[in-house]
Amino acid sequence: MKKLRYLFFTFLIVMIGMTGVKADKAYNIDVTMKIDSNGNAHIEEKWDFRADDGTEIYKPIGELGNSKITNFKASMDGTEFTYESNWDIDASLSKKAYKNGINKTDDGIELCVGKTSYGRHVYTLSYDVSNVIYNVEDAQVLYWKFINDNMKNPPEKFTVKVYGPELFSNDLPVWGYGYTDGYAYVYDGVIEMESSENRNFKSSEYAVLLVKFNSGTFNTDNSWHKFSTWDDVYTLASTGSFKMTFWQKVAAIGSALFSIAIAALVIFAVARESKNNSYIKNKV
Repeated sequence: MKKLRYLFFTFLIVMIGMTGVKADKAYNIDVTMKIDSNGNAHIEEKWDFRADDGTEIYKPIGELGNSKITNFKASMDGTEFTYESNWDIDASLSKKAYKNGINKTDDGIELCVGKTSYGRHVYTLSYDVSNVIYNVEDAQVLYWKFINDNMKNPPEKFTVKVYGPELFSNDLPVWGYGYTDGYAYVYDGVIEMESSENRNFKSSEYAVLLVKFNSGTFNTDNSWHKFSTWDDVYTLASTGSFKMTFWQKVAAIGSALFSIAIAALVIFAVARESKNNSYIKNKV
């Protein structure tokens, strides 16, 4: 019986250890993009986020093409942060409190925000992006990743709203890529993209918006050497649409099987111990 009790408590400790570890959690990320007549944009992101450990929240941004990010600002629960021109990723929680900055990486940049204090808060990130609209031979294009893949703490839900200098036509061609269940459409002159209310967004997913505008919609001569025609852009976007890779499938299945295996081993051990210690009536 001692062994049986030991196995039972070991099982409880393992399961508590698997589920009770503190971790950051992103509930929602709501993004608004406002594009001006010259094809530049202002972006604001509201992160409903619970911080349990670590010192900063960061948003990786990869290849920007001809675009540049400027005027990066942040706040927490309405309190404005101070921009640090030399962001130190190794600084302490207190050193990063009420501060934000940009960290340069080999893959691009990271927009960094000090967590400031643990608990659930609303963090707001805002920044300007030049040249979000670019020309191809037969169209003008918006092709922008709003939610990154492989986030350590992906949001359960996201919404994106894109405004133009004028109301967009409701039949404007728009596509959303990277997420398996959600929407991308134009409503009342605003482009909207969102994840489904019926399931949580996954870390293997992302959110890319592709929009095809008529040539001359925006007053810009910006172009990108990677694309010559609309078909070039559409082909790349479609090819890069959400598909879970083999190793992502292995990781997801492996995680589930690991939990099942632990439970099965404990049940087997308990059953075996019970059999070995079963009551046998002595003959007289």
